[in-house]
Amino acid sequence: MAARWNAQISCLSLQVARDLHDGPLQEIIGVTYQLQALEDTQADEYDRDQLKTIQKALNQLAKSVRTICGELRPPTLAPFGLEKTIRSHAEQFQAAHPELTINLDLAQDGQTLSEQVRIVLFRIYQEALNNILRHAQAHVVRIRFRLREGQAILKIQDNGKGFELPNRWINLARQGHLGIVGAMERAKEVGGNLEVTTRPGKGTIIRAVVPFNEELIRFSSQEDKP
Repeated sequence: MAARWNAQISCLSLQVARDLHDGPLQEIIGVTYQLQALEDTQADEYDRDQLKTIQKALNQLAKSVRTICGELRPPTLAPFGLEKTIRSHAEQFQAAHPELTINLDLAQDGQTLSEQVRIVLFRIYQEALNNILRHAQAHVVRIRFRLREGQAILKIQDNGKGFELPNRWINLARQGHLGIVGAMERAKEVGGNLEVTTRPGKGTIIRAVVPFNEELIRFSSQEDKP
């Protein structure tokens, strides 16, 4: 009974977080990029300053919404780590979308990563799956997760239709790929980066690399030993 209740809470939390992320947060990001484009066209310094002030307020609002989404994390993320949380979510996602085949190659992380890093990588994984479902027309998705030399590396690859990657990220937002732009912002918040490799007819690869402190983890592990 407890396990079923936890699963129901997890699904509800994920749904609320997804609704916030896919709705208000995407709209805020879209407006921010529109203001940035408008700022480039303004000759008057006062107008540019006003636009910058509005952008700053919107960026702060976006961070607040991300914080709320982060607090609605899956219950398994804190005690069991990213690997088990992705496996659990992917199983549910696969059942809901049988047209997709999801292949997992995930390293065990347990308590290795900070909770903030786990949340960021999990949201990037979620956003990648949502984008694949909406836009890619793919039937195979490969998800790989590794811990290597102080870096957590998450790679999501699909065999879908791909798209033309613009030279500027603001153009990516204008094309409606706000989820990818949001994922980039998430990675930056924890000192990481996100790379997108794609072209028409060749699928898409999203690769997130986030640093973590191996020395601190080793020290903590030694301190815990009797």
